[in-house]
Amino acid sequence: MTRRIIDRLADPFRLADITVAIGCCAGIAMIARAGIQPEDVLHAADLALYRAKESGRGAVRMFDPENDRQTTRLRQLDASLVNEFERQSFFLQFQPIVRLESGAVTTIEALVRWQHPQYGILPPDQFIPASEHNGTIIRIGAYVIDAACAFAATLPEQIAVAINLSPVQLYDPLLLERIGNALARHKLGRGRIEFELTETAILDVSPTTRDILDAIRALGCRLALDDFGAGYSSISTLYYFPFDRLKIDRALIRDSLDDARRRSILLHVGRMAHDIDLTLTAEGLETEAHRTRLIELGFDEGQGALFSMPMDGEALHAWLRPHIVRTASGAA
Repeated sequence: MTRRIIDRLADPFRLADITVAIGCCAGIAMIARAGIQPEDVLHAADLALYRAKESGRGAVRMFDPENDRQTTRLRQLDASLVNEFERQSFFLQFQPIVRLESGAVTTIEALVRWQHPQYGILPPDQFIPASEHNGTIIRIGAYVIDAACAFAATLPEQIAVAINLSPVQLYDPLLLERIGNALARHKLGRGRIEFELTETAILDVSPTTRDILDAIRALGCRLALDDFGAGYSSISTLYYFPFDRLKIDRALIRDSLDDARRRSILLHVGRMAHDIDLTLTAEGLETEAHRTRLIELGFDEGQGALFSMPMDGEALHAWLRPHIVRTASGAA
């Protein structure tokens, strides 16, 4: 019955001179025993609906007490972000990106964390989707841009800082102003900041999106296409947008090590990247064997546990000291 409702609502209809199509999700809770209060049933159905929305357009989910414990947590995090945002504690950790052959550090990726009073330190995948849904990503993103630029100002000039950019932020009318102000406030020159976007962030190959990315580059920032191969990979993304770096998803790196066919695909992706002047970066490096194989495949840089796990700013500076000496010696 629920599927019929969803299908019926999905039928296109006319609104003035425009054809409109909408979609919906559904959460279902069954009254399993006598004495259950109506508000409890509605709450259970709402939890199931929340999980359905995370599963994609047109999804239906039944309430399941075991599965919906996680949903309850997500709703609590969502409410904390919306209702108590100013009291929340966000901070950055940093992970280096390293030249595979020389070991020189070229870039430091800034990764946001949330110090939650109940759940402890949360990585971005546990709260960024909720923040994108409720709009608080704009404020989180503004903090990350300024804090990452401030940290970049403490690094040697040859090292850039990479900042992840949410698709929601591309619709922030103040985004370019925030970036420009942060660059000026912390006196950062061209090439010191790099913004990473996933293919999902720019599925809409529109003139507006291209204008925004062009304007970011005009401010002196580089652009990286993150998690390439993880989802909606499309040549049109590289065809229309002027990226500087191509980051290959860790799953593709891992799966290619013992598979000649997959290695061949990565080899040709690398050749294409170099032909259009993209730096080719591998995510999720764990062993020296990974590094050797990726050098053979034409990769330029890598990031992962082989070099360093994410760390705070002070630890990163301590980790950097011998690498800066190595970089200077290599440059000489």
